[in-house]
Amino acid sequence: MSRPPLIFQIVLIAVVAMAAIYDIRFRRIPNWLVLAGLVIGIGLNTFLFEWAGLLFALKGFAFAFVIYFPLYLLRGMGAGDVKLMAAIGSIVGWRNWLGIFIITAVVGSAGSGSERAYPTSDISSWNFCPSGPRTPGTRSWM
Repeated sequence: MSRPPLIFQIVLIAVVAMAAIYDIRFRRIPNWLVLAGLVIGIGLNTFLFEWAGLLFALKGFAFAFVIYFPLYLLRGMGAGDVKLMAAIGSIVGWRNWLGIFIITAVVGSAGSGSERAYPTSDISSWNFCPSGPRTPGTRSWM
């Protein structure tokens, strides 16, 4: 796994961080975020590396999609996860994406194990509002 250029690292961190925050809060990953990551990944690779960059980004997108789509069909993950990983593939390419896939598999397994160990924890009841607890049934944190 090679280290992508700094601009790609910044884009990757921004997309993944926004997706993680949105996923924790709402239990879904928005299409606008995935589309933005995909467009930026393909556009940036094409702009910086021309045709080779376009091919690099499309290979990363296709590789990630082909790996994750069967997992979605087996109900192992949601469609948002598939689309997000495909967008990440378009940003970092297929070789770097494979390393990211292994890391997410390990972290996801650990998270799944903790979910099984503590099944009563309900993430939707966590308080994300810095001004105090939210009233049930309201969205005071928005």
